[in-house]
Amino acid sequence: MKILGGLLILLSSIVCTYYYESHLKDKVNKYNELISFISHISNQIEYFSCPLEQIYEKYTKKTPFISSLIIKKCSFDKKVDKLVINFFQTIGQGFKKEQLKLCSYTINELESSLSSLKLLLPNKIKVFRSMSLFVGICTIILVV
Repeated sequence: MKILGGLLILLSSIVCTYYYESHLKDKVNKYNELISFISHISNQIEYFSCPLEQIYEKYTKKTPFISSLIIKKCSFDKKVDKLVINFFQTIGQGFKKEQLKLCSYTINELESSLSSLKLLLPNKIKVFRSMSLFVGICTIILVV
């Protein structure tokens, strides 16, 4: 019975590790999707002069994340949250050149945040794997 409990504890620590890894990889995917969405907005403004409502409608049908981002304001980091909120509040106001500059600035900032996240991602995953495995083994030793 103790062995079964120990295996369950070890299994739960491994599941937590994979959940954390998938969460981090999902965060990277959300960054990429947000960058492509802002790039799409920039292209639509520059080449077609489409209104924002039309751009949102077309793009949100393709991907559910963007519609949830616009409605719920999904959280990234504090800096990125502030950047995204500022972007969505100011886009559509002003002249075409100002909007394009805002899009390119936001894309550049998101890409720099994404590159730093990608740089830290393998280290975070390794640390969390080793910590969860260590905690699982320590718990097994204490219980068994």
